[in-house]
Amino acid sequence: DQDYLSAGFTDELTAQLGALNPAALGVIARTTMATYRGTARSVAEIGRELDVEYVLEGGIRRSGGRVRVTVRLIEVASQTQLWADVY
Repeated sequence: DQDYLSAGFTDELTAQLGALNPAALGVIARTTMATYRGTARSVAEIGRELDVEYVLEGGIRRSGGRVRVTVRLIEVASQTQLWADVY
């Protein structure tokens, strides 16, 4: 019931990351990302399908008037979490 919140964060994050350094950092389209939302596929499978080295994944939780955003950077080859943070 909070898909609008998730979609808004996805749009914002995609725009911000895409503007960082387009020559060195490619960001796939939001519509492409949406096909993987809620999937049971592993990071390795998704990485192979998209031909990428890293996947940024996360989640959003809302409780009352507070929102918690968790973000993780995963290396596809090793499926290792390289970085994570909570906002």
